[in-house]
Amino acid sequence: MENTQETSKRKQEWSITYKQLGVLILAFSLGIIAALLFSSASVSTPTTFSTTQLISFVLTVILSGASIVLAISAISLGRSSEQSVIQRSDESIRLQNEVFQKTTDALQRIESSTGVTEKRIEDIISGRVGDLSQKIAQIATEKQEAPGGLNAQEIEKMIKKSLYQSLREEGVLGTRAARDEERRRMEEEKAEKERIQEQQSKEYKTHSTRFLQALSSRDDLKAMKMGRGKAYSSGDDVFDGIYLRKDGKRIGIIDFAIYHPVLFMTASIATSLHKLQSGSIAQVHVILYEENEPFERAFAESIAIADPKLKSRISLTVCPPDKIEETAAALAIANN
Repeated sequence: MENTQETSKRKQEWSITYKQLGVLILAFSLGIIAALLFSSASVSTPTTFSTTQLISFVLTVILSGASIVLAISAISLGRSSEQSVIQRSDESIRLQNEVFQKTTDALQRIESSTGVTEKRIEDIISGRVGDLSQKIAQIATEKQEAPGGLNAQEIEKMIKKSLYQSLREEGVLGTRAARDEERRRMEEEKAEKERIQEQQSKEYKTHSTRFLQALSSRDDLKAMKMGRGKAYSSGDDVFDGIYLRKDGKRIGIIDFAIYHPVLFMTASIATSLHKLQSGSIAQVHVILYEENEPFERAFAESIAIADPKLKSRISLTVCPPDKIEETAAALAIANN
C-alpha cells in the first residue's frame, strides 16, 4: 500500500500537461523578445533586421522551445517507464509468492489427508478385528469348554492376534510399517554396498601401489609417473604408471578394479592405441588383479580391429594379489 501511494506521489510530482508546456514556451519566447526590445531601446543606434535574419531568429526561438518540449517529454516518459517497470516487478513477486503459498498449502493438505486416511483405515480394521474375535470367542465358549482351561478373554486374544497376522500378510494392515521396513532395508543395503565398495577401493589402491613399486625396482625400468589414471583422458593421464626403458622409450601401465565400469576399459584402450600409433608410448600393459570376464571380453573387443603391429605391443595380464611382485618381475619388457 505504501509503495502504491509513493508511486502515485511521484507521478503527480513529475507529470506536466501540454497546456503548461505551451505556457512555458510562450513565456520563454516573450521574455526573449522583451529582452531584445529593451536592449535595442537602450542603445542609441537602432537595430535593424533583414528578412533572412528575422526568419533565422524566429526559427531559433521555435527550435529552442521545441528542444525544451522534447527534453521535458523525455524526462516524463522515462519516469513513466521506470514506474511501470517497478509496478510490474512488484506484481510479479506478489504472484510468485501467492503461487508458492498455494502450492505449499496444497501439499500439506495432501500429506495430512493421506495420513488421516491411513489411520482411519487401520482404526476401522482394528475395530472390526476386535469385534470379530470377541464374537468368535463367545460362540466358542458357549458351545464347549475351552481346552486347557482357556477362558473367553484368552481365546479372544489368540483369535485377534491370528487375524492381525493374516491381515498383515495380505497387505490390509501394516501399510505404513511395511513401507518403513522397506525403506530401512534399502538403507541397510545401500550402506552395505558403500562399505563393500570402500573396502574394494582400499584393496585396489594397495594392489596398484605394490605393483607400480615392484616395477620401479626393476633394473631395466625407470619410473616417470606413478598415480591414479583417468580413463577418459586423451593424454598421459590415462596411464596409472609410465616407465622409461633402457632404450629411451616409454611404456604405459593401466590397472583396473572389478568395481570400475567396463566402459573405463574401452575408453582407456582407445587412448592407448592412439598413443602407440603416435609413437609416444612403445608398450602398454593392462593389469587386472583378479580374473573378470566382462573386462577381458571388453579388452579383446577393443583391440580386435586394431593394426596387428599395435596389437602386438598391448597386452592384458591377470595379476593375483598374492603374486604381485612375481608378476611385476616377470612382465615382458622389450628393449628394442
